[in-house]
Amino acid sequence: AESDENQLLLEWDTSQNMTDWSIPSNDRTSSIQKDNPLILYNHPTRAVRGHRWDGTEFNWKHLPNHYGGIHFHDDDVYSFQWESDMEWTIPQKIPSGVYIVRLENEKSEKESLPLFICPPLVHPDNEDDGVKKKKICILMSTFTYGKCFPFCSE
Repeated sequence: AESDENQLLLEWDTSQNMTDWSIPSNDRTSSIQKDNPLILYNHPTRAVRGHRWDGTEFNWKHLPNHYGGIHFHDDDVYSFQWESDMEWTIPQKIPSGVYIVRLENEKSEKESLPLFICPPLVHPDNEDDGVKKKKICILMSTFTYGKCFPFCSE
């Protein structure tokens, strides 16, 4: 950021602190510059080729100053730091399966979201049943559920 007099007021080196979401401001004599970190929200993509990249290194860890670029995508989402409006604890003995969570706001706007519940790692009735639990990976398209089952939004 520059003032009307073309004096540099704030500056950050985006090739620093690659594993953090806060980039400290560069050390300048300006009182504005000190203690003004650049805070990145929603986890944009870091370590992207920047204006210094010349093709000599393809690993940002070896030459971080060539990878100061940051990509912001409309679907980069981590934490909006919103306060919770509601909470729900999954009942211990609920059967595993696909459920629909129906939400409605004060304007009567409705939304239905799929919720996938897997069996618990430890059975609630017997914490040490001697049965080794298997790992599971489920890949479900929540977008498809909304399009294929429009009755869920009624």
